[in-house]
Amino acid sequence: EYMGEDGSLSAFDARSASGAPLWRVAAHEAEVSALAVSAAVPGLVVTGSHDKTLKVWDLSAGEPQLIATAGRLQTGPVFALTFCPDSPFLVAVGGAKGVLRIYDLTSLDGVREHFGPRATELGVVFPSVPEGIMSRGAPDSDDEDDGEGRQYM
Repeated sequence: EYMGEDGSLSAFDARSASGAPLWRVAAHEAEVSALAVSAAVPGLVVTGSHDKTLKVWDLSAGEPQLIATAGRLQTGPVFALTFCPDSPFLVAVGGAKGVLRIYDLTSLDGVREHFGPRATELGVVFPSVPEGIMSRGAPDSDDEDDGEGRQYM
């Protein structure tokens, strides 16, 4: 995958001599600055951006399908993403404000609806939706969570 400064996300086949993308999608309103691919859930990809959002994608059909968007994360622009190895729907998010947050993707309705059957097939049980936020770093005052999804404290 390739993350563009214009908010785009593209996929390339390194074996192809043409260099043409397999697909390209306008993923975010600002630069795509982080990407995480789930090792546990086939097709599950999360992107983060300077627009301070996460987007959850399914790439299992070969074309990107937007599943859900997580609003303001209180991290500033997103610089780093990684999936939790023990809980495949928890994502660690790091941003410009020096804050690390753990975000529960299962609290997004689209994720529960779309990936629920696949998670069941893999033996993954969605956790109950917790309350609160978990973060490390400086407190964040100007970004507000829009209520979509749960962050742990």
